[in-house]
Amino acid sequence: MSALRHSDFLVAARASCPDEPFDVSLVPAAALSAADLAAWDALAAASASANVFARPWFLRQSLRHFDAAGNARLAIVRGAGGAWIGVAPLVFARRYGRAVLPHWALWRHANQFVGTPLVRAGCEAGFWRALLAHLDGAIPRGSALRVFDLPLDEHANEALFAVCGEQRREFRADRRFKRAMLDCANAPEGAVKPRERRRLASLRRKLVREVGPVEFSGLCGDADVPALAKRFLELENSGWKGRQGCSLSSGEDTCAFFAAVMSEAAREGALDVLSLSAGGRVIAMSTHFVGPLRGFGFKMAFDEDYASYAPGLLLLDELTRRFRDMHVTAVDSCSAPGQQPVSRMWPGRRELVDGRVALGGPLRRAAFRALGTIEDLRRKSRAGTPGENRAAA
Repeated sequence: MSALRHSDFLVAARASCPDEPFDVSLVPAAALSAADLAAWDALAAASASANVFARPWFLRQSLRHFDAAGNARLAIVRGAGGAWIGVAPLVFARRYGRAVLPHWALWRHANQFVGTPLVRAGCEAGFWRALLAHLDGAIPRGSALRVFDLPLDEHANEALFAVCGEQRREFRADRRFKRAMLDCANAPEGAVKPRERRRLASLRRKLVREVGPVEFSGLCGDADVPALAKRFLELENSGWKGRQGCSLSSGEDTCAFFAAVMSEAAREGALDVLSLSAGGRVIAMSTHFVGPLRGFGFKMAFDEDYASYAPGLLLLDELTRRFRDMHVTAVDSCSAPGQQPVSRMWPGRRELVDGRVALGGPLRRAAFRALGTIEDLRRKSRAGTPGENRAAA
């Protein structure tokens, strides 16, 4: 994959933002016209966010495969001239965990690892002001907007917290967490200790000696992406995920989604695939996406028959070198907090938050605060110590 250029990022930063107020509508994805789809693509070109999971090519396939019932709505914020200022997929829910609290939430699925909406550069605060004002009066009524997987280093999310403070809206964090990130700008050599480096070299020699020549292969320009997707699905399904029924191939929707999103990402130039072969047999594969100056882990699988050679670890080591050669400034692993070996190999951390924003008038905001009080009491009961209210504005 070619190196990303700084100009790829600046094209969004140069975009101008129309004057407020903005118009907001909640639209089923299936109702979008050809003009709407073109406006969505234009918005993506004018956004400063690197979040590939909010890009049209990813979100359209997500809605197609995981929202068959059509429950999700696209909250589209438009300027006076009709240009899209931002878009966020939303869904309405009656329960918030175990509590009854009607609310709006960012729509998501299990294979979507960043929740930052797609917003025109320079319009982030205006987007949130318009969206929150619309949801204050939207039918059905909700007491909160629930958000997930918002990185604290994204400008659009910083704008949300600023608007909450500006409007004296309570933002309550349900969870703050950190996950592994490759910080190429500040730690270009990573944190692989000499002992780990010796182990990697030993594993590679053992693999060559006992299995055969080792080869790493990336995505070529004329690659057969559907065949690569099929090979990955078979490899993943051959392991524990297949046995436990949680591989991508275990469901028709996830299998079709993976194949479709791989093809879409390849067309957009956002896909990279790295394979590890030994003795002519593929024993590990990684799929990942690349946005403006930032990469994102997606799916990795390895052949458990070769587990003693740690093929996933060898693949991750090679992947780390490749990302540095691409001159990507950072790579979000999109892994679970503390997951190994990536948390050991990539010492950087990206902090994210799940939470909710208060909506509506005094009665609904009282319900919002009451839920927070109940949660604090439950937390105190479980921990035996005072609960922590992470309200922020």
